[in-house]
Amino acid sequence: MAEVNENLDDRPVLALRTLGSGTTSVMLYGILPQNLGRFLAYICYRWEVCLRETVMVGLVGAGGLGRLMTEQISSFNYPGLTLTLGALVVLTALVDGVSSHLRRGLNANA
Repeated sequence: MAEVNENLDDRPVLALRTLGSGTTSVMLYGILPQNLGRFLAYICYRWEVCLRETVMVGLVGAGGLGRLMTEQISSFNYPGLTLTLGALVVLTALVDGVSSHLRRGLNANA
């Protein structure tokens, strides 16, 4: 996220500073509008990656959703495993839906 801030167009920021705007105004009206879409996309991406990593890490025995799935498989708890996998699919779809909704909203305002 810091790299996004370093590469943004500094003309709006310079214009706001030249007009005497404070730091909060520069952040709200100069930096945030340019970076909000990228920040939200990155946050949603990391959320989805972390969700999937909990399964992979757990499958090798370190905890998380994968550990629960390993225990369910070893105890032949297939209804529980189905519920766990369903929850994973729903959470992943939720992340994609939220990300898509936010991107549509930001593109409509741009």
